[in-house]
Amino acid sequence: MSKLGFSNSWVSLILKCISSVSYCILLNGEPQGFFMPSRGLRQGDPLSPYLFLLCVEVLSCLLLKAEREGSISSVPVGRGPVKVNHLFFADDSLIFCKANSLEWSRVMRILTQYELASGQKLNKEKSSIYFSKNTPSENKSTILKIAGVNATDSFEKYLGLPTMVGRTKIASFHNLIDRVWTRVTNWKTNSLSIVGKEILVKSVLQAIPTYTMEVFLLPQSIINRLDQLLRKFWWGFNEGRAKIQWVKWDKLSKPKLQGGMGFRNFKSFNLALLAKQGWNLLTKPDSLPAQIIKQKYFAKGSLLTANMGLRPSLAWRSLKAGLNLLKEGLIWRVGNGAQVKIWEDRWLPRPHILTSNNGRSPVADVTRVEDLIDPNLRRWDVRLLANLFSQECVETIRTIPIRLGHREDRLSWECTSNGMFTVKSASHLHRALQPSHESGPSASPTREGFWKSLWKLQSSKSKGPPKSDQPCLLTSDLENPPEGYYKLNWDASLNTIEGLVGVGAIIKDNCGRVMGTLKARREVTLSPYAAEAYALMLVVLFCKESGINEIMLEEDSLQVVKQLRDQEEDRRMGGLIIKDTVSILRSFVAWSVCHTKRDANVAAHVLAKNALLSEFDHYDLEDIPCCIKQVVASDACNL
Repeated sequence: MSKLGFSNSWVSLILKCISSVSYCILLNGEPQGFFMPSRGLRQGDPLSPYLFLLCVEVLSCLLLKAEREGSISSVPVGRGPVKVNHLFFADDSLIFCKANSLEWSRVMRILTQYELASGQKLNKEKSSIYFSKNTPSENKSTILKIAGVNATDSFEKYLGLPTMVGRTKIASFHNLIDRVWTRVTNWKTNSLSIVGKEILVKSVLQAIPTYTMEVFLLPQSIINRLDQLLRKFWWGFNEGRAKIQWVKWDKLSKPKLQGGMGFRNFKSFNLALLAKQGWNLLTKPDSLPAQIIKQKYFAKGSLLTANMGLRPSLAWRSLKAGLNLLKEGLIWRVGNGAQVKIWEDRWLPRPHILTSNNGRSPVADVTRVEDLIDPNLRRWDVRLLANLFSQECVETIRTIPIRLGHREDRLSWECTSNGMFTVKSASHLHRALQPSHESGPSASPTREGFWKSLWKLQSSKSKGPPKSDQPCLLTSDLENPPEGYYKLNWDASLNTIEGLVGVGAIIKDNCGRVMGTLKARREVTLSPYAAEAYALMLVVLFCKESGINEIMLEEDSLQVVKQLRDQEEDRRMGGLIIKDTVSILRSFVAWSVCHTKRDANVAAHVLAKNALLSEFDHYDLEDIPCCIKQVVASDACNL
């Protein structure tokens, strides 16, 4: 722990936890006294997994050091620099090396060194060696004699998943059916209520294949069989014969707001889990899985445009199926435009589709979105846009705000409120993309409110009175900032019909005097959250250009204030704009943010409303615009 950087006080605290543990054995229900174990923590102790990971990290470092020194070899994955010499997951370990006695002796020496240092010991009865087909028999016998473990001809599973899947895919995943059927037959279905069955289906039966679905696309026959077993359990069965199933399972798999029971559709859920793997590869390109898959399947391209290739593995084919679903919900949020391809990537908000102007072919040197932006003015090149795209597309593009900071382009998930991928939203998206053959009141969007009210009425009986879950934020009334600081109140106003955003801001000193105001209008189409964030960025730039670098920010949008304070991952347009704003605020001497009531932000609100009527920006220093003189006078009286 000291080598890993833990402080001495923390190391001594952990040692006390290990040395002070004691146990007591119950014999016929009677305690027999306490005793001190010789090995400290036992299996199942909450502290044990963390200490085990620290110990295994030492073994990992020893193997990596031996690889750097050339003592042992790693396994290449594809044609590239990325190689693997071990994979650890808790106590399930895979170690790779060349099949010769010299390297294996060095591996055994490392394992022995680790055993002496950690007190752990290799369980040779549960260990085995898997040789490649080209390994000579003499090398096999020599290595087995040195290791003292048995060889295995078929390395079937690792962490519960099949490592090699041939043509018999159904046989590889048939154990999922056996596990579900074992649970179904062991439960006394006749004594379970409908509520009990619902809980068991959602919490137990539908969770069994989840881990496998994260890696592999299950055959349709396996999915159909799993659905059949769930239907049997839900409706009941006698001696293997299912009872009458009064409602189609597809209808029960719908969300409760659409008249269903909220059961998982295994096909949609499987693809959503695989799409999540694709999202992780896109957002974490430096991870080991991302590096290995890139090196093997798309060394010179990108994940979203990679081809299937020749003789792909089942894992790659499964991932490609998930990527097809992922593409349906992805959108590029334009930053500097360097990564976004104009004609290949989707960067216009739905339902807009990029179309050329009168069928003209694309210009050869205009391929990425950055080519459409004037680098000096940081605005869209309107003349170029009109030359390339239809008038409708030009108007849509001009409503996309250009970043004023140094943010790169970011991929966002359109199906969630924060732009982050979730399996639930992807599953709903897949179901929505499927052709529907259903009609009637349950399928009508107008009935969704009815089902929502019905389920809300049902759940309110058991939940009791509602509780407030709003975050606790510091809320300010009308008060002046401390000496040396300036208080900045801002607000945004929307004209959704014409696609306009009005920005208003007022700056006061510690005596309550108005030091400056801002009114600005922009032709951008934004959500209320993104508009408030965009207004924040403009007024922060206004402060920076005015030489004000010690400010207290106040706004009546709780969502913007919370995001600015917590800076959580948010891939919406508003969240990315706030990230740009934070990068600007880092150059200030000091800044803080506080939520204020609407009544204390009237001046900024009036300025934002008034800005919608003006074509030009208005910056007033030490002067109060006529539209807010009465509001400022009223605020001064209330201080």
